[in-house]
Amino acid sequence: MTKHYVFLVEDDDGLREMMAAVLTANGYVVVTASNGLNALVKLAAIRAVPDAILTDFEMPLMTGDVLIQKLRQHSKFAKVPIAVISGLPRAAPGADCVLRKPLFPDALVRAVKLLCAGALTPPQETAPSAR
Repeated sequence: MTKHYVFLVEDDDGLREMMAAVLTANGYVVVTASNGLNALVKLAAIRAVPDAILTDFEMPLMTGDVLIQKLRQHSKFAKVPIAVISGLPRAAPGADCVLRKPLFPDALVRAVKLLCAGALTPPQETAPSAR
């Protein structure tokens, strides 16, 4: 079985460590960043493209929505599934889904599994068929 590579961006140290530990214990390779700016620096320095990116929304230096916008503009990361993690109900343009805090370990693992499989992508808009 191939291990999936997940990039996790969360400014809360304890939450970031717990989420990384849960994902690692479930067979994922996890790289973390403490904010959006740190994430961009780390992602630019690595060769591998993550199978999924999880990002908090509210963070210092660069918020999750700005990070997503920058990633979607970069050809290397434009197609990577991205989930926003937030305690508030909100839209996250460019994200494939929003995961609500508190996020329990089993729900985190289930969501990441679906995200890596491409099963949490937003529905595609279709044009009405010509008749």
